Amino acid sequence: MNHFDGDLYITPRHNNEKWDGLHWIVTSPFSYTDQEFNQKINIPSGFITDGASSPRFVIPVVSQWGKHGRASVIHDWLYRYKPVDRKTADKMFVNAMKLDGVVKWKIFLIHFALQMFGKFSWKSTEKYLSDYSIPK
Repeated sequence: MNHFDGDLYITPRHNNEKWDGLHWIVTSPFSYTDQEFNQKINIPSGFITDGASSPRFVIPVVSQWGKHGRASVIHDWLYRYKPVDRKTADKMFVNAMKLDGVVKWKIFLIHFALQMFGKFSWKSTEKYLSDYSIPK
């Protein structure tokens, strides 16, 4: 059975004493186990995330944070480190959102946006890794 171990705790990521408004630091580790894909993802303290980064047409309906918060952090991890292919990462994101009680229409909208625009984030991982590594 899919499950989370731990809750999501985050704090704004400050850059030169100023918050950029987008990036957050996970302050307490948590994990997600997806039995369908036999994967356990461990999110460490210090992991930098932007939550749900959505295209403009989705933002009025899907905020950066909400019930989908933990799933969004898992998805950021999957896209950054690629332990699975993109299609599996997106399906694991859907599974995690279901587990956290996100309503079906919102899951559909988020998944649709991922299918349309997620390829750009998937391809930009190398740049992202150099810009936002886990702090020591």
